[in-house]
Amino acid sequence: MADRSRGVHMGSMGFCSSWRPMLVVLCAWMAMADQAGLPPVRINEIVARPFGGGPDWLELINLGQEEVNLVGWNLLDGSSGRMLQLGDTGCAGTTSIDPGERLVIYQADSSSEVCKLPFGMSVNGDSITMFDRQGRTIDATEWGEGDAPEGASWARIPDGTGPFTTVWVPTPGLANTDGTYLAEEDVVEEPSEKCGAYMAPDDEPMFPRFVADITGPKELIEISGVASTRRSTGALWVHEDGEEAFIYALGIEEENAGQVLATFAFDFEVEDLEDIATAKCPDGVTNCVWLADTGDNCARDAVEADKDEDDPPDCDLRREHVVWAVEEPNLNFNRTVEGPIPYVTGERGRTTWRFSIFYEGGAYHDMESLMVKPDGSRFYLIERTRVCCPLVYASDDVSSRPPGLREAMVLFPAATLDRPQDRPISGADFHASGTEFAVTTPRHGTFLYSLAHPFEFTEVAGPWKVAKGAGVPQMEGVAYDFTQIHPGQEGKGLWLVSEAVEDDEKPPLLHLSCLQA
Repeated sequence: MADRSRGVHMGSMGFCSSWRPMLVVLCAWMAMADQAGLPPVRINEIVARPFGGGPDWLELINLGQEEVNLVGWNLLDGSSGRMLQLGDTGCAGTTSIDPGERLVIYQADSSSEVCKLPFGMSVNGDSITMFDRQGRTIDATEWGEGDAPEGASWARIPDGTGPFTTVWVPTPGLANTDGTYLAEEDVVEEPSEKCGAYMAPDDEPMFPRFVADITGPKELIEISGVASTRRSTGALWVHEDGEEAFIYALGIEEENAGQVLATFAFDFEVEDLEDIATAKCPDGVTNCVWLADTGDNCARDAVEADKDEDDPPDCDLRREHVVWAVEEPNLNFNRTVEGPIPYVTGERGRTTWRFSIFYEGGAYHDMESLMVKPDGSRFYLIERTRVCCPLVYASDDVSSRPPGLREAMVLFPAATLDRPQDRPISGADFHASGTEFAVTTPRHGTFLYSLAHPFEFTEVAGPWKVAKGAGVPQMEGVAYDFTQIHPGQEGKGLWLVSEAVEDDEKPPLLHLSCLQA
């Protein structure tokens, strides 16, 4: 990216006090004048095209210790030559700015009651210059094409004082972050030791422990998958079944258990999102969230109709399934963000891989369980079926695939599983050792399978029941515990999530502890 990280603070410069737009913008870059005596108000963040629509906006910040009078100040847009006069009629809320205050001003088509920008800003390159009432240039910034793409902001890092750069997580009214939402944490290497026993002393499967109801700014009903965060400790990722490419960071500490801490909205489309996993990306280095857009209720109904020799269902079969691997977001546990955070992917965003999935012989399946090798080199899908017996499909080796890859592949069956108590499998996760994986059924409990060789399905044993159904509406997801919250449970305990079914219910979060940890 070109070096356009300029934030200029200049004194009055004679002819530069002219309001001719191009002349003013030119003057803003001609010299770095003495800043002594200039008010400590800065342009701090700009969004030229919000994710999913909405008005453009910019943010000012007062870095000083005293209130600053803004009456008569002006903001000039370089591409249109239009200006906003602060403190003017219709901008009564901008007459002053308190110490440490962030003043966010939206474009004219917004519902803001504070003030409205009479101009929009261009993602193809633009500039904003701020003048005080004497015509002095207090601050200015310019960005080029690609510096402020859709969903991202052009912002100061560090917040308020640093140079401008592209930031992928806009934060109107909040401190700017470096785009990872918080600094990377050191997460311990995954333990490979398996649990000795989940059973009670009488060898009876136990009920998982109820932790909390899942609550958030959005009512979550059809929770469909769960995974431990890997870039940050102390949280889970969950998502809903359906057409929204959203993932939710779920708190599990005593003070925030079950609370949605943040929502990340990906900029790609999904048709029927069914499961989530965390592992390395295909590059083997970056941490990824893996998403299975592989649901197809029509395929499941068609298989059952064929077995029962009934008429085929009146619905459309999916031709293509998709598995996504996306660089995992990081988390900030110092605050809860209520609105969805745009998560830009692709060439100007976070690292992403897209795998289009087809099945041997043109078969159709409802795949509702995703497992990924910890090194990100291979993924596995398990069929949800009420007909014996569920198939496991394994991907090709996808290691070392370049970021941004969009690849189509045909998957072949790796194994046929015995169904747990003759019930469909609704979620699954690999143990770090690769010699065990856990599955859950909607209402009949949690089970384990074992593999004779790590991550190879040539010899599969099980299932063995390790948890009862817990009386929840419909269990949909299971994940090994890597949250580092419960001592001795890393890689052994199991997190479980269920749908709520009824709109007035909250989906439950549960935990199955290893008794011989």
